Amino acid sequence: MGKPKIWPDNLLAHDDAELTANSEASEHPAVNMADWRSTKTWRAGSLAQVIIDIIIPVFSGPVMGIIVYGAKTLAGQTLTLEYQNAPNWIWCGDIIINPLGRAYQQIFNMGPMPQNFRLTIPAQVSDPAEIGILYFGEEIELPQWISFGQFDPHGKQFTREGLTSSEGILLGNVDGFSLYSHKLDFRGVPNDWVETNLSKIWDSSACFFCWEPMNHITDLQLCRVVNPDRRANFSAPGVRDLTIQLEGEVPS
Repeated sequence: MGKPKIWPDNLLAHDDAELTANSEASEHPAVNMADWRSTKTWRAGSLAQVIIDIIIPVFSGPVMGIIVYGAKTLAGQTLTLEYQNAPNWIWCGDIIINPLGRAYQQIFNMGPMPQNFRLTIPAQVSDPAEIGILYFGEEIELPQWISFGQFDPHGKQFTREGLTSSEGILLGNVDGFSLYSHKLDFRGVPNDWVETNLSKIWDSSACFFCWEPMNHITDLQLCRVVNPDRRANFSAPGVRDLTIQLEGEVPS
């Protein structure tokens, strides 16, 4: 069983990154894949094979996470990832899209990390290829395992409005949207982990989260941090207590 992970910083959203595709539908450019809003998608302009060219900023972390999200039209398909070792392109992994339209891959940094990648999407049969978010960037392993009995990976909060007639008669409820809702409490976290990682998580505009990516990557969620109180108090010399609160998108 693996510890939970958060992916807080998409390198493709940095100013010195480049993201292009050899096929784009009108109003669905490749740069949309670097936007955390999953409704701003890239869509191919035809059913033909597509090559997505990627240039990332310099990355010095030990492991780079790669995530494909919002790719239901590609469910069950295999995308080919390559990096450039000029003038050649070298295979570095197959990315298999799960039935929910998501995928996760890792690249271990053997130094230096390549900056030029390309992702090849096979020709389609009926619907053009479409991707909501493409993530290349740091992944942070949270400091402790999830405490069972205190965590529901599919726990949600709902908006609900009660309807009442002008005569005071109860007419039922109208359900609005729902969000994943997680409160992750960690106790006795080494101060080095807090100083290295916590601000990256708290300061992210959005992130990906998975409670147990080793065996449950299908539970990958698009989230935002909603901590109202951002403190990590020392509970003993060298260790601190902290809470990370997340709200996540529930895909339709």
